[in-house]
Order: sequence, then structure tokens, then C-alpha cells
Amino acid sequence: MPVLFPFLAIAFPAVAAFLFLDSAAGRLYGRWPAWLADPAAHVTDVGRSWWILTLAALVIAGGWALRRFVASERTGLVAARLMSMAFYILTSVGLAALLVNVVKRIVGRPRPVEFADYGLFSFHPLTWNFDFESFPSGHSTVNGALFMALALLFPRFRRPLLVLGFYFALTRVFVGAHFPSDVMTGFGFGMWFSFATAIIFSRFGVLFDGGAGRPMPKA
Repeated sequence: MPVLFPFLAIAFPAVAAFLFLDSAAGRLYGRWPAWLADPAAHVTDVGRSWWILTLAALVIAGGWALRRFVASERTGLVAARLMSMAFYILTSVGLAALLVNVVKRIVGRPRPVEFADYGLFSFHPLTWNFDFESFPSGHSTVNGALFMALALLFPRFRRPLLVLGFYFALTRVFVGAHFPSDVMTGFGFGMWFSFATAIIFSRFGVLFDGGAGRPMPKA
């Protein structure tokens, strides 16, 4: 059941979106209301992984420099904590994005721009064509991984963080880049991947404790 539940938690919303929402999204390609499409266009690239990985790498480098050159125990502890958090985010986001980018090229699902010609039930594996790399959404995966990681690191703000992350993922539909099922699958997988990574960290006593049944940040 611990293995089955995360799979079902991702699969059920994705299948429901595929059956009931994708066709409507395909027909609405390029015709979403401006109050949805315009804000989405400005924030949709939050789901690009490069800036997250770059920032995490810079934090790790800065933390190492602090520990190396500042002779203060308190500063060293703070630097170590920041390095651990950045490494966790880099690992979660980087590996999740890598896996999804491999899968989407293997699946070869057409994007909404191709809906009129190919519909929903057409797959073109390994075409290495951007227009046939819709499933799952890479941006949504990154959003799921990033905001789940932040939710685990800062549990007090868990709900608003996850809601914000899901909105950023949904913008991929409003800008016409993905179908809803692409977004649901990507976001769900990203969340699961960060959660699983936190469990692994907790088992090695790094950053998280796992005694409460789920990974909790160490005091």
C-alpha cells in the first residue's frame, strides 16, 4: 500500500483530466480568456529548472565558503543547514526534471497546438520534436518538486505553498503548452519525487527526521 497509494494519487487525477478536460483544453487552444492567459504568460516560466538548480548550487557554494573562511560555530551551523536544504532541492528538482524529460520524449504526445490534426489518442515516440513532447509536463514536474520540497522544509506554510505551486503548473494549460492531464501527472510526480527524496534523506539523518510517519525538518 505505501507504494500503491502514491501511484493512485497521481494516476486518478491524471486519468480524470484525460477523460473529461483534455478535449476542452484542446479546443480552447489560443482562445483562453485574457484574465487567465495574460497572467499565466508572465509566471509560467517559474517552472523552468535552470534557475532553481543555479540558485541551489550558488547557495551550496556560498555555504561552503562561509564554513571555510568564517571562524564561527553558529555561522558554520547556519551554513551547513542552508547547504543541506539547497542540496535537497537541487536533488529533488534536478532528478525529477531529468526523468520526466526522458519520459516525455519516449511517449511523444502531441501538444495542444497539434490537437486539430492529431487529437488526444496519437503518440509519436522519439521524434525529438518539441511539439510532440507534451506528456508529462516538465514545468509542472519542476513546480511539484520545488513546492513540495518547500512545503516539507517549511510545514507551517505547506498549504499556501502547494496551492501556489499548483497554480504555476496550471499556467501551462492557459498558455497552450500542455493538456490538463500532462500537468496533473507532472505535478503529482514532482510532489511524490520530493517526498520520496525527503524520506531517503531522513533515513540517513540528513535534514529530516522520519519518526512522525512523514519526513519533518530537524530542529
